Amino acid sequence: METTVNRAENERPRGLLTRRGLLRMGGAAIVVAGPARVAGAAAQYDDERKDTTIYKVIINEEEQYSIWPADRELPLGWYDVGFEGTKPECLRYIEEVWTDMRPKSLREKMEQAERERRTP
Repeated sequence: METTVNRAENERPRGLLTRRGLLRMGGAAIVVAGPARVAGAAAQYDDERKDTTIYKVIINEEEQYSIWPADRELPLGWYDVGFEGTKPECLRYIEEVWTDMRPKSLREKMEQAERERRTP
């Protein structure tokens, strides 16, 4: 399922490309798509226009990953994980390290509930 707001059909999305979708910064538009849809969209844009931008992999406090142009200031709430490269290289890195899609707060609540369930 894809949801878009205020986005022309031929406009290249701008914002944080995550495995869950594209979060537009500085506007009201959010595109929500699954990992395969995001990967397909990234490949489509790479084919249309060769992207020579160097990106860095970033993470937020919920341990969700994204990529961001290396020469730009990081958005608030996001931190550099120390990996830079082309868009495909960064997305491959994220695919390897982001093995649990649940936000950190949800994982912690689920772990706590499991501990409480096991405690007599």
